[in-house]
Amino acid sequence: MGKGNLSMKIPSYSIRGAGRRKEKRREVRDMVMNLKIEICCLQETKLEAVDRRLCKLIWGNRACDWACFGSEGNSGGILTLWNPDVFQKSSEWNRRGMVVVNGI
Repeated sequence: MGKGNLSMKIPSYSIRGAGRRKEKRREVRDMVMNLKIEICCLQETKLEAVDRRLCKLIWGNRACDWACFGSEGNSGGILTLWNPDVFQKSSEWNRRGMVVVNGI
């Protein structure tokens, strides 16, 4: 592989509502910061749309990029966040119940 240790922690978390309660955003942010998470996958966000402001609230005060599929009504929603210094997205594919992010 040539770049040393490529080990990463990539949690997948069913958050059950990311936008409405700041305790949940804080819980994810603390996990990302304390465990030095570089990629984080959140399900059941119950968010129809995601913007940079919300991602910064969840990811913390670090560079981040994201891909998402919005909820339909009060169910679903997927958000994947990552550190762009570690992973660079080349494409994404979103369908109901799935987000696929390709990159290096």
